[in-house]
Amino acid sequence: MSHSDLNSYLESIESAESIRIVETLRDGPYETTSIAVRTDEGGNDTGDPFVLKTIDRSLGEGEAYFALLAAQDAHADLSCIPRLFNVYRTESNVVVEMELVKGVTLEEDLATCKNRLKRTRQAFGRVLEAVGQLHLITPNPVIHRDLKPSNIMVCGDEVKLIDFGAARVYKPERTEDTTHFGTRGYAPPEQFGFGQTTPRSDVYALGMVLGFCLTGRAPNGERAWPEEARRRAPELWRVVDKATELDPDDRYESVWDMAVAFGRACGPNRVGAPAASTAAPAAIASAGAPAASTAAPAASASMPAGRADTRKPLSGLEIAGLVYDIVLVAIWIVFTLVMTLFGLFSPDTVLANGPVWYKLAFSFIVYVIMLGGFVYLVASKKPLYRKLPGLARFTLPRQIIAYAIVFVLCYVLVRALARAAGFTVSGIF
Repeated sequence: MSHSDLNSYLESIESAESIRIVETLRDGPYETTSIAVRTDEGGNDTGDPFVLKTIDRSLGEGEAYFALLAAQDAHADLSCIPRLFNVYRTESNVVVEMELVKGVTLEEDLATCKNRLKRTRQAFGRVLEAVGQLHLITPNPVIHRDLKPSNIMVCGDEVKLIDFGAARVYKPERTEDTTHFGTRGYAPPEQFGFGQTTPRSDVYALGMVLGFCLTGRAPNGERAWPEEARRRAPELWRVVDKATELDPDDRYESVWDMAVAFGRACGPNRVGAPAASTAAPAAIASAGAPAASTAAPAASASMPAGRADTRKPLSGLEIAGLVYDIVLVAIWIVFTLVMTLFGLFSPDTVLANGPVWYKLAFSFIVYVIMLGGFVYLVASKKPLYRKLPGLARFTLPRQIIAYAIVFVLCYVLVRALARAAGFTVSGIF
């Protein structure tokens, strides 16, 4: 045991001796949540009740609370979570002391509302802002990993996220999680051993939460909500479908992108809100989010509304893809120029006796459009998707179909132009 761990352990013993458990809210095999109050030397209660949570350290969970406390102490905008009073380790547990918030869960709030669709438009924008605050924590975002209606508290005009026992700090250099948590139906596939959870994992869960908000039915893992429910507010269901794509690359790149789509889907029926501060993009505010109360991290202050932070460094895979794309485009440009000049001036080509206008048209259609389409098809487009995220919706099967259509149209056009010029290039054309 290190010196710091020993001090933390001794402090925890002293702290535990002055705490009285008022009520146990949950007592599981690996985590216990209680309402507690501090006592003086005479055993009398002092101060207000608070939440006391103990998490088994053997699972490697609960460490995200330390990152949250550090961000809170650094004055990051974390109005989305209960205030943390103390976080420390004992020999076997992570112990968290935090604010006891008064409110109801999102599940309870929606169960008692008169108009579920209207309430969804009001409340879900605040949920997006809350998760967005976690993802703006520096140097690494905190991923909740267990977003569901029962872990989202509605406290008047605010939304607070609770239960960070399964949360983790995202580390780009990692390829997978050490342990796999989450609630089935809400958790994405990568959370059960298919890769490392990233901010897009929370985007998946948010999509499932939005589906629950619209229907009142928990997802069954297959996104099979009633078809009659999907016919109502189809724009919002398109947000659900995009957020819950099985491939993380096909989901919204960030919570901010999802917020923009949600705000647009709400359309003229969206509920107005106070102007957002720098802590909350305007798109989230327009979808129903309240203005943030404290200053945001510098990263959020300069982030365009609804955009992912494109200033983050490229990954190694993206850098390799960028180099590949540059080489591929350079080869295509050089080849097109050489073949065009060769066709215009060489007496040995099949185009030698054709009119100049046909030679130029042939080169443009064959080398620029047909060959250029093939280059786009085989290129690594990840760096391009960072700048133009909308292109990511144009999946590879759609690209192949589009290219096949363009290829056929170009072939027909070349033959038609050849006939118009009274010139046959080859047996093919």
